[in-house]
Amino acid sequence: MSESRSRPTDSVAPGFALGNDGLPNRPVAWVQGGVVKNLIWSRYWAKKNGVEPIAYPRFFFMRGGSDSIVDMIRDVKRGVLVTRLWYVRMVDPRPLLLTGLTRDGTFLIENGAVTRPIANFRFNESPLAVLKNILAIGPSQRTYFAEAGGTAISVPPLLVKDFTFSSVAPGI
Repeated sequence: MSESRSRPTDSVAPGFALGNDGLPNRPVAWVQGGVVKNLIWSRYWAKKNGVEPIAYPRFFFMRGGSDSIVDMIRDVKRGVLVTRLWYVRMVDPRPLLLTGLTRDGTFLIENGAVTRPIANFRFNESPLAVLKNILAIGPSQRTYFAEAGGTAISVPPLLVKDFTFSSVAPGI
């Protein structure tokens, strides 16, 4: 079900020939059929493990589905519509626990309708849990990853259950 990749010559989410570490960005399949196929390997760890280094691409494509955002919202009894994440950082690399904030458009969904804007939240969640808890996937949409200098990414809207918001983010 899940598929993600990066390819410098991608027509939707193109990247750069070289990563920030000077390694060449070559086409990489990260996830295929819901199974992780590749990880980033720095020169040091690649040499230590006898594998080819793989650069951190800073461009990304995740295959989408066919569910519409309207249908996703319609099926939610009570939830949160998040339009943007910001300041995403690693908390614990072993379970891939990340923290971050919602930003620029967070709304309450009640009985299948967006009812009002709400305060931003801090979250603590693993992308592994998010991918495991997908209920619906929309078509991939090109956007940009502002924290990486506005580089191109293409990701689908997701309807997920049990996402962990840890607190309200005051002042944002």
